[in-house]
Order: sequence, then structure tokens, then C-alpha cells
Amino acid sequence: MALDGIILNNINHYLQPVFPTRINKIAQISQNEIVFQCFSKGKINLLISCDSISNRLMITHRDFKRVEEPNHFIMLLRKYCENGIIQTSKQIGLDRIIEWTITNRNDLGDLVTFKIMIELMGKYANVILVDENNKIVDAFNRIPPYEN
Repeated sequence: MALDGIILNNINHYLQPVFPTRINKIAQISQNEIVFQCFSKGKINLLISCDSISNRLMITHRDFKRVEEPNHFIMLLRKYCENGIIQTSKQIGLDRIIEWTITNRNDLGDLVTFKIMIELMGKYANVILVDENNKIVDAFNRIPPYEN
């Protein structure tokens, strides 16, 4: 079944009791999948798949084997979001976009806010890290300008 805005709305509604939740670890488990190991009334894993055929967002309790060398984006997520708290999860209209608001402390101890935009749009599925000024920091799948 294809993922559309109405199904994603139901998935987001199902995720709401989990938030706010603390991010303990961020891992890449395959070329197209990221797992956020979180703690909120117990250990949970939030899996994001950017696969072109089976993109999804789900809660799982399964343990996954990590990729030995994660890509640059995962390292950046770890830097800015690990040990942070996912405060809210909301869907943008009825689009296939979920926005997570994350608060964390920077190197100086100041409270900073980041957003993770999860776009589950089939072939163009992506995860984008956005700073508090709404500037894109990096994206999981980088698309060259000639394809955009």
C-alpha cells in the first residue's frame, strides 16, 4: 500500500504518546535506514526508512546491527541531536512530511532547537536537519542540482 498523507496522519497520531522522548543513540542500519534509540517510559526505537519502495516511519522494539561506517549525515545528527529531546512531532498539512522539534544543549551549554524534517515521498524520501533559523544543515539523500 502506498503511503499518503492520511495514512501518515494516522502514523503520527500513533506516535504522539511517545513524545517527549530523549534520544540516546542514532544509528544507521542500512544504506537507507536510520534508527533513533530513545527512552520514554521505556526503551523504544524510532525507525525511519528512506527506501524508494518501502519508505516508512515506525516504532519498533527490535535491536538492529549498525553499519560499521555511518555516512556524514549520521555523524552530524549525532553531533547535534544525540542526548537531545524530541519535543513534538507534527505533520505539515496533509503532506507526506513529518517535522520533529528537538531541543538540545550546544558546546557552551545553551539551549538550541533543531528540526528534523522527514519526507516520505516515495522515490524522493529524505531526512533533513534544519537549524533554529530554518536553514538546512544537511540531508540524508543529497540530490544534485541538475536532478532537482
